[in-house]
Amino acid sequence: MEPKPPPRRFEVEAPGVLLHLDTKKLARFERPGHLVTGDRRRVSPGAGYDAVFAAVDARSRLAYVEVKADERKKKRG
Repeated sequence: MEPKPPPRRFEVEAPGVLLHLDTKKLARFERPGHLVTGDRRRVSPGAGYDAVFAAVDARSRLAYVEVKADERKKKRG
């Protein structure tokens, strides 16, 4: 059996040339909801979603992650 070829990787000349960006929504709750307890009368205060924004530099592999309560841009006022 022949060995697998090495994975194809890309290289960039300098940091900041190529960034990998990603967003993700994470559920926020204080206690289990009705799917676990079967009781729809109990509400978990503060339940909702947090938005996670992540950026990774392709050259240096430096990562930056920020968690926000809202994924929308703030309006100037």
